[in-house]
Amino acid sequence: MEQTVSPGLGKALLINVGLLAVVCLFLLFLALFGISDSWICFLFLWYYASVKQARPESWLPTVCGTLFGFALSGLLIWLPAMLGNMVGFSVFLALIFVVVLLQVMGRFGTFINEVAFLFLTIGCIPAVQSEQRFGAHLLALIVGIVFWSALIELFRRLTPRGSPQQ
Repeated sequence: MEQTVSPGLGKALLINVGLLAVVCLFLLFLALFGISDSWICFLFLWYYASVKQARPESWLPTVCGTLFGFALSGLLIWLPAMLGNMVGFSVFLALIFVVVLLQVMGRFGTFINEVAFLFLTIGCIPAVQSEQRFGAHLLALIVGIVFWSALIELFRRLTPRGSPQQ
């Protein structure tokens, strides 16, 4: 069992200042483009960086699952609006049934995975749905995916291979 060494106070402060600077630059970047929904970008970052440890092999399923799950949540607004409440909600539940069935069967794992259900759940929260800002949330999510993925990849390329992670 490999033990990791925690950084000392000086290194921890340096890391935190660096992280704060990156987050501030990201928020400035969003503001320049008029994107105010930063929460969804940070949710993607948290999942990919923390849960998946930013592993390169996890990137594609994380991105596809994120977009699929959030897009699916948008149908909870669109289907009832297009088909009426009862029919639209019934069609939405039928789609969820099929997606869960495919998950249980292990099909389409690149799209139907844990992060898909996370973003489906978040997208279906009444407070998120009531904002009626699906397009704005989706745009923010795509911008966040591109930004954080590029930054993580840049960091990965600039970090010497085989260096100890502390």
